[in-house]
Amino acid sequence: MSKSISSQRITRTSCYAFVEPLQVVLPWLEGLWLLAMVVAFWHHSPPIRDQWTWLVLLGLPLAALRIGSQRRWLTLTPFGPLLLALLLLTVFNYQFAPLKRADYFVVVVRLLLCIAMVTILVEWVRSTKRIPTVLLMSFIGPSILIVALALVATQWNTKSGFLWPVTDLLPRLSRQFLPTFNLSFNPNEIGGALAWAAPLLLGLALVRPQHLPTTDEVQRWRVLRAVCLIGGLLGLLALGLGQSRFALAGVGVSLVLLSWLGLSGKARWLTLGALSLLALAQLALLLNWFDPSNSRDANSTSLGLTSRDEHSLVTRLQIWDRGLRMMTDQPLTGIGMAMFRSAVAQPRYVIPYFQQTNQIVPHAHNEFIQIGAEMGLGGLSLFIGLYAACGWCLWRTWRHGSPWLRGQALAVGAALLAHALYSLGDAISLWDRYSFMFGLLWAWCAALEVTARQAQVMTSDNA
Repeated sequence: MSKSISSQRITRTSCYAFVEPLQVVLPWLEGLWLLAMVVAFWHHSPPIRDQWTWLVLLGLPLAALRIGSQRRWLTLTPFGPLLLALLLLTVFNYQFAPLKRADYFVVVVRLLLCIAMVTILVEWVRSTKRIPTVLLMSFIGPSILIVALALVATQWNTKSGFLWPVTDLLPRLSRQFLPTFNLSFNPNEIGGALAWAAPLLLGLALVRPQHLPTTDEVQRWRVLRAVCLIGGLLGLLALGLGQSRFALAGVGVSLVLLSWLGLSGKARWLTLGALSLLALAQLALLLNWFDPSNSRDANSTSLGLTSRDEHSLVTRLQIWDRGLRMMTDQPLTGIGMAMFRSAVAQPRYVIPYFQQTNQIVPHAHNEFIQIGAEMGLGGLSLFIGLYAACGWCLWRTWRHGSPWLRGQALAVGAALLAHALYSLGDAISLWDRYSFMFGLLWAWCAALEVTARQAQVMTSDNA
């Protein structure tokens, strides 16, 4: 009997000796896996992304190691059932929708990347029972990179005509630099990414470090706050130069929210005053007041909009109409996952202007119409549900979290609000190269709620 007990103790000791180093190494393996997928799945298909879909399969042994080392199943969040349902819907959509790509996995790997981000980042914070400053670099780093790319790789167009003296001073990223990454962006596309990045960085710059547990973390966060402030201001500059109207509107509203909830006293009113001046300057640019000779022409409205802006509005209305037609024609499946640009070439959905000019309509210019057109009413409901899950997690964090968590929740909420308003007139779909930002923000919302809940349980246990 004593030999049996001692052998069990030896087995447990050897097991713990294996588990402890695994718990240290595993987050690094998972982080490298996520980074590799972000880089690989950024590429267009065909041919490059097609060659890297196998990376997703590495998640199976990593998940097994995670469950084994934790000796428990993965954490359930509001995002889990929604993302699982969305993944199952992609299978149904691929089988029964009228249009489909040649390879299912080439399309869906970007959604799988988002699911992996939510799963892994939530497990990280559940294991540590907090969100350390090191983990925040997972969100700050991509945002800083987006701002940098916006300044050096945007295709400045006539919307920025009055600002050309400024854009001409900026360095230009050569198209030969990492050519497979296609680091050249339409102002509206990069504007959608900036709608996430700029409010997020500025919101984090408002988060004070006093509630961090160690002096080292306080000092580290002070440096990161300065980086976030500079990055956020440069992001606003990039937005102003790119003149993505819906992105500017979304970010403007989110900055008012940040100012009202994140500042107090004179700082709040000075910031709101500065935002009002920026809004007036943007209105002057929109109405072309700085160039009276071109502000009106035979086709201009009495408001002074340029013919370019009028034409953009008219074509958007036509694009939205075609997207709604697709949704009503195929309410169960949609026209087909990631197939909007192919669908608008069909006679029922053709837009005369784009047909005459031989141009391609890349997306529905509205994220909600986009997913409804491609995946039917079920896809639209799940997409709205994901926004609702974000709102629920942020509300729970705001009510029950520490000032450290509440500050992060405000920054994430501002980013989500800015992009949601942008998405009413433009789109970054779940199948686009920037879609990994959806996954990061969903993961952050879930992680904040889990951390706030754990802290609340610990407080009640100690009471």
